[in-house]
Amino acid sequence: MAIFSILTRFIAYCALAAALLAGCASTKPNPVASVPSGAVSLAEARADPAAFVGRPVRWGGSLVGVRNREHSSVLEILSRPLGDSGLPAVDGASSGRFLAVIDGFVDPAAHASGTRITVIGRISGSRRGRIGEYDYRYPVVEVDTWRDWGFYHEPAPVRDPFCCSPWVYDPWYWGYPGYGWWGYPGYLRRHSPHRNAD
Repeated sequence: MAIFSILTRFIAYCALAAALLAGCASTKPNPVASVPSGAVSLAEARADPAAFVGRPVRWGGSLVGVRNREHSSVLEILSRPLGDSGLPAVDGASSGRFLAVIDGFVDPAAHASGTRITVIGRISGSRRGRIGEYDYRYPVVEVDTWRDWGFYHEPAPVRDPFCCSPWVYDPWYWGYPGYGWWGYPGYLRRHSPHRNAD
């Protein structure tokens, strides 16, 4: 019983340390976590950009490229579906491309093509451009806040250290007296994928 008590305390301390580390890692605010009230989808804006000028958006996707102007930078983004946190999916259906206008200088060398970007801002209209030989109309967003996710991945769910741990003693591992695991009389062992059938 002394060994069991020590192991239980050790697991509890490990769980507490993991929780504290997770809390420290999540203290940095996420500027694109919330969807603005009345936000417009990219599909709606592409259909009629002029009808939605001034409306808020939260769009994101894969960065295609950065073009620097005198006082601002224009990010061309291939849209991707966004998760609850605003993180764009790695793949998935795209609603097209859009341009995100950001005040100041955005260094193309620091924001590589293909990285995932999320922006919050307002539609300012549309702009015509070309993709290869194709004439393309881009919805344009004046950006209020944005995030370059880089190589970010959603954190994995925290597993309960007391669930299915080999160190946690289960007094009924061999079954319950009289009924067993499947309701039959006697003691029946739990099924193990490594145990050959009798």
